Amino acid sequence: MADAAWVKPQVALAEAITAARLGQRQLARKLLAEIVARARSRGRIAGVHTGSPAMVKAMLAQGFHFASLLTDVRIFANALSRALAAVRDGKARMAGTY
Repeated sequence: MADAAWVKPQVALAEAITAARLGQRQLARKLLAEIVARARSRGRIAGVHTGSPAMVKAMLAQGFHFASLLTDVRIFANALSRALAAVRDGKARMAGTY
């Protein structure tokens, strides 16, 4: 028997994500709440993967014990996007040892 429930969007939250994308956020939140309730009722830890700081706060407020924020690939992609935008906007500055 597992000691924790780790909710990965691509597996356990397929319905919740589909509902959220369709604008049915209430349904998505209801499904997440059900996962938390079932885990807690069995004395298990519930965790969820999120995509934003606001979602981390919302999931912790909803009762999840922990929430991860993005992945290393997404963090890198976000930083690269900001750097490229700075180049395009002419706001890039020299940094580092070059």
